[in-house]
Formats: sequence, C-alpha cells, structure tokens
Amino acid sequence: MAALCYQVNLQRGFGGGELYTAFFTRALEAAGVRSVLFADPRAGFWSAHLPASTQIVQVTEDALLPRLAELSGAIVLFHTPLRGAALEALHAAGAKAVALVH
Repeated sequence: MAALCYQVNLQRGFGGGELYTAFFTRALEAAGVRSVLFADPRAGFWSAHLPASTQIVQVTEDALLPRLAELSGAIVLFHTPLRGAALEALHAAGAKAVALVH
C-alpha cells in the first residue's frame, strides 16, 4: 500500500462518529490506502476497531499542532472539530484539511 491518509479523531467515547471513522478506515484499506489515526490517549478502543495496518498515534489536542505542522503535502481528514490553529498549521506545511460531519 503506497497511498497514505491521515485522520484525526480526538473523541474519548465510542459513538457514531467513531463507528464512521472505523468504517472509513476499512474502506480506505480495501482501496489500497493505509491510514494514520491521531487519537486521544484515553480512547483505548481504536485497536479493536481498525485494520491492523492502521498506525494509531496517541496525541492530546495540544500536542496535535506540532504533529500537523510536520505533514508536508498531506491530506488530513478530521472527524473531530477543526480549530483554526490546526488549519493554519496544515496550510503552512502545504497540506490540505478535509472535515467530515457525521
């Protein structure tokens, strides 16, 4: 799998949005796209719901911005509210943000 998609879901509970994140990640994998998910460290449920190829990066909201600033040219999907500072960090890195409402 050569293609890579970054996703952000910082929710701590497992609900409809997290179910969608899991479904979307499996669909990406079926299409040959591997995922990196930025998730809250207190959300310990992800490994049970995502493909084994998914890299789960545990990150707090405060620690997310420096990570986003490193994603040069990436596409980052947000399943979590997108703050202006996050969008600025991505644009400065030449990355694109996509926010989903589910």
